[in-house]
Amino acid sequence: MTPYIVMLCIILFCIWGEGNATTEKAKRKYLFVALIPYFVLMAFKSRYVGTDTDSYFDSFEGMGASTWYNFLSYGEFGYVRIEKGYKTLIFLLTRITTDGQILLFTLGAFSSIALYYFINENAKNKCLALFLFMTLGFFQFAMTGIRQTFAISITLFCYKYIKEKKLYKFLLVTLIAYLFHKTAILFFPMYYVAHRELRSKEIAHSFGAMFLLFLVADKLFLAAADVLELSHYGIESTGNGYIFFLIVLFITVLLLRSRRELISLKSTNSIFINLNFISLALWTLRLVSRTAERMTLYYMPYTYVALEEYLSTRRRSARVTYTLVAIVICSYLFFKRIKDQGLDNFEFFF
Repeated sequence: MTPYIVMLCIILFCIWGEGNATTEKAKRKYLFVALIPYFVLMAFKSRYVGTDTDSYFDSFEGMGASTWYNFLSYGEFGYVRIEKGYKTLIFLLTRITTDGQILLFTLGAFSSIALYYFINENAKNKCLALFLFMTLGFFQFAMTGIRQTFAISITLFCYKYIKEKKLYKFLLVTLIAYLFHKTAILFFPMYYVAHRELRSKEIAHSFGAMFLLFLVADKLFLAAADVLELSHYGIESTGNGYIFFLIVLFITVLLLRSRRELISLKSTNSIFINLNFISLALWTLRLVSRTAERMTLYYMPYTYVALEEYLSTRRRSARVTYTLVAIVICSYLFFKRIKDQGLDNFEFFF
């Protein structure tokens, strides 16, 4: 557990430092420092850390000797067909070396850049937002779900085009993510939900739709599992479905109660609140099937930033208390999931 404790301690120090920073440049420096332990753990972990990592290494090394023609026709990876975007990346990397560690280094570097870009552009307290990314699911999944982590990281660049209402650029970036993991297709509805008005009538309709979705969830997942080839995954077996459903529900209630204040401070907060609704809907489905947990990962980044915005805009007397409570709860959930997912045996590759 020591590497994880060190990572969280560095991020917490950066939260404190950023709180005392007086310029945006200084805040960005703290975010950069806070991301260093994440990159180190991602890039230099052993191939035996994470459920699927060893299989990814075997696949990487097996494809290393392929010709370009044979490489593109290389179809199966375990139970899953490998998407062409990911295969192209592997082909390029294996021209450099057939040591699979370069795959983890590339993932660590790319996802760190994506996190820095997304958080820097959208969060008020940048290091607090990063802390929520690390403790509420993104980090734990990134340690084992390599292809989908690439896809999720790519979609973080989409928010700019959602905010600016540039549909074709949004579709292009999302298509690139789809070429790394087909579940990225579930990100397409985001563009149309993001700018919905947050009136009481629309909110009531959203909760009604979530209830109906819950009623037909079993049939929906029978179809989705076949189309997206998720039926063979087992890494979602965390046992925390109800816990995280209640957490996202609680966050949703906080955001809705304060929505007028949040939107008056920054108009784009309405987008985060809307996209958080999708997180809640998917966690509702998670009560039926663990498959939905993979789907939530595309939308949870907006829940993280929405929660950070809520905490960062409280009155000073309450802000410190609320933030400390959030840190304690998130830290507990972080270490619980690390243990549940078998990641507590962390080791470096060297």
